[in-house]
Amino acid sequence: MEIESTESFYFPSDFERTTQKHLYKSEVLEIEYRNSTLQNNRSTMANSLAETYRRHAEDFWENLQKCVSLVNDKDIHQLRLSVKHMRAIFKLAGFFKEWPYHFTLEFGEVHEIFEIAGRLREIQMNRKILGKLKEMDLSNYKMALIDQETQCKRELLELLENFSTDRYGQVTEYFTALIETIEEDKLLSDTEHFIQQQEQQIAELRAISTGFENYHRIRKHLKQIGIVLRYASDKAESPRNQIYRSEFDKLETMLGSWHDTEVFKNSIQQFAESTTDKPNKEIAKELILLLTEANKLCATEIGGLLDKLIRHRENQR
Repeated sequence: MEIESTESFYFPSDFERTTQKHLYKSEVLEIEYRNSTLQNNRSTMANSLAETYRRHAEDFWENLQKCVSLVNDKDIHQLRLSVKHMRAIFKLAGFFKEWPYHFTLEFGEVHEIFEIAGRLREIQMNRKILGKLKEMDLSNYKMALIDQETQCKRELLELLENFSTDRYGQVTEYFTALIETIEEDKLLSDTEHFIQQQEQQIAELRAISTGFENYHRIRKHLKQIGIVLRYASDKAESPRNQIYRSEFDKLETMLGSWHDTEVFKNSIQQFAESTTDKPNKEIAKELILLLTEANKLCATEIGGLLDKLIRHRENQR
């Protein structure tokens, strides 16, 4: 399969031209700049945010190319990590701009790659976990995972073959330029608003239940907060933000381990229900019980940390 080289993928470095025009789905997107006005209203935080978005957009492209040549665990992880950062900035900036519909639609192409890459990464993680359980003979399950991985790679490569590099470059350029126009005061106030909104959603999910889907959604909201806080300027610092910075890594690591174990357990559960091999079925059932108990303890500790953050948020009101 052939794919365009990085030389043909354009990330402009100068956004201070008078007008930028890009043909985008038969439309011309125009971003007008007046150098003097832009210079006077330039936001340090917006510039940092724009450059961060550009860097992760470039990283996504580089890892996408690597995956075309050889799909491996590391590149899949880095590709998804870049999209997570891009998506967090995209959502944050959505507070300030009403993005054209076709722009959000095209970002969906990246999201589709992200989703399939996520399925592939889960399969790869399941194989890694299984590899550590050498005392358990689950050969049939191992073969099932290999088949799933092969199919998932096929789907991912098909998406990559049809991915429009020109359009992706245009979207990146357009979005980066728009971020740079955001005023500092507005960016700071709405960053705080964004964080508060994520906190509120975490509190609501925590109040409902501690099931897999809710914890998974809580994990996503925490990642959004963590990413945004990394890019917030010193002016956006607050006692609450500092608590998140100190607690985030620990909580994220615990949620990550909990999530991987739950995904592995669910995969084993599906295998146990479908296999006709009695020895493998019995081993799978035994393993499910062990994983369930282990994750109950992990979920309890995670819940305690979440409650601590929620109480702190309520005290800040």
